[in-house]
Amino acid sequence: MLLQSNGQNSRIHFLPALPESAEWSQGSVKGMQARNGFEVNFEWDNSKLKKGEIISKNEADCYLKLPLNMAVYHSNGKKVSLKAKANDVVVFPTKKGNSYFVK
Repeated sequence: MLLQSNGQNSRIHFLPALPESAEWSQGSVKGMQARNGFEVNFEWDNSKLKKGEIISKNEADCYLKLPLNMAVYHSNGKKVSLKAKANDVVVFPTKKGNSYFVK
C-alpha cells in the first residue's frame, strides 16, 4: 500500500505497507487523492519516503503521520508550524490551492 488516508481526521500516511521486493524499493506517484480534499505526489528510495507534496483542494486542516527526521514546508521554503498529536501524527492548517512539502 502506497498511501493511507483514513482513521480519525483522515490522516495521511505515506508508504504504510510498501511491498518488500527490490522492485518496490524506489518509485514515485503523482496525483493520488487523499481524504479531506488533498492531492499528494511523492517519491521514495530505499523503501523510505524521500519527499512528498500535499496540495490542498480546500481549507481543511491536514493530519499527517510524519516520518522521522522530516518536516513540512510551505512552497516559499519556510517551515510549517505543526501541532503534535498522538502516534507521530501532526496537524497544520492549509489554504486552498497551496502546496506543502514533506522532506
